[in-house]
Amino acid sequence: MPHPPSPLLELWVTYRAAAFPDACAGQQVAGVDLLQLDAWVTGCVGRYVAQGCALDANNVARLKLCVTQVQRVLPLLPPDARGYFEHLHAVAQACYLDLHSTQ
Repeated sequence: MPHPPSPLLELWVTYRAAAFPDACAGQQVAGVDLLQLDAWVTGCVGRYVAQGCALDANNVARLKLCVTQVQRVLPLLPPDARGYFEHLHAVAQACYLDLHSTQ
């Protein structure tokens, strides 16, 4: 079973250790529910890591949407939440790029 590259795993471990910003719970920015966005990225990347660098078509589409949504909300977030979501974006994008490099 293939293993995700070390940079992705490092991002994933660091991301999983970070706490979701309390001020963002229940908040929507530019029509994006921040907690749901976080949960979707966690689900997609978690599956990718656990399933040997594989995602089904639905999760690939969801991950792509997540990358786009994080890019859209980042400039609109307050500074105290921006770092968390920058890391969320880095994890989602690294997973999405790795997914396409292994196909």
